[in-house]
Amino acid sequence: TRLHYKERGQSLKTLLTQKFESAGREEIYFDQFCDMIKQLIWDKQKLICDENQLTESRPISLSQFSSFLRDQQMQDSTEAADIIKQAVDDMVRDLAEPYLQPNEFLQYLFSKANQIWDKKHDTVNQDMTRPLSHYFISSSHNTYLVGKQVGDESSVEAYIRALYMGCRCIELDTWPEKDGKIYIYHGFALTTKILLDDVLVAIRDHAFVTSPYPLILSIEDHCTLPHQRDMARLLRETFGTSLLTEPIQAGETLAPSPEALKYKIIIKHKKLNDGASEESTAGAAGSNSAAGSGGGPVEDGNPE
Repeated sequence: TRLHYKERGQSLKTLLTQKFESAGREEIYFDQFCDMIKQLIWDKQKLICDENQLTESRPISLSQFSSFLRDQQMQDSTEAADIIKQAVDDMVRDLAEPYLQPNEFLQYLFSKANQIWDKKHDTVNQDMTRPLSHYFISSSHNTYLVGKQVGDESSVEAYIRALYMGCRCIELDTWPEKDGKIYIYHGFALTTKILLDDVLVAIRDHAFVTSPYPLILSIEDHCTLPHQRDMARLLRETFGTSLLTEPIQAGETLAPSPEALKYKIIIKHKKLNDGASEESTAGAAGSNSAAGSGGGPVEDGNPE
């Protein structure tokens, strides 16, 4: 996930099978795993340096790397030699005329030395005490999908990846199945299905790895009331005290702040009308959703 690289499950399975067969055993070592990652990158990426496509065998000269920094990165090319010397972990190599091997160049591209991130944002430096509605929220649509919206794969890993990328609002499309369990997938689109239970556990374990600020679960609910009660129970059992079920402060008229909601999980779910039938479904969360402690709590009888 740190490479921000997606690979279709079948393609990855084929590549892993090839590695296992070549190794002649049911496991591969770390260096073989690294070779597989490099193979994926080289097969999929078109890396251009000084108008010459990189190959796996041709080193990148100081002149080429300087051109890459100047023309592609819009950086100061006079830093090229210093960057190479810092990136190369080779005591034997003569760096009088620095150069990079192709794999070293790839490592540099994905390293912190090449990030555009402003380091002042390594720590939160904004006012986080205003109402939650005053902030832009990093959100994910159809979070469960690892590919196209039609006919592609749903994956628990997709939720973990979104959380590690900093998303603070993720989507769950919930559907009941004949086995009595609740699944997440895109309806009427031939996507694969994943269990709600598995997704909730993954969210619980990774929700606050990259940020302590609240996580919103936007639920597009296609379950009838009996299944919604099951969902409410699962939410309570999985998240425990992290699940926001009561107002932060009694009588509050504005949404709580991100600071007040640290390490809390908020349910965004369309509210059913009073007296709704047992076959009623909620559908997509909309303007009348219960999002935050200003909305209704999640109860075993009627999740909101």
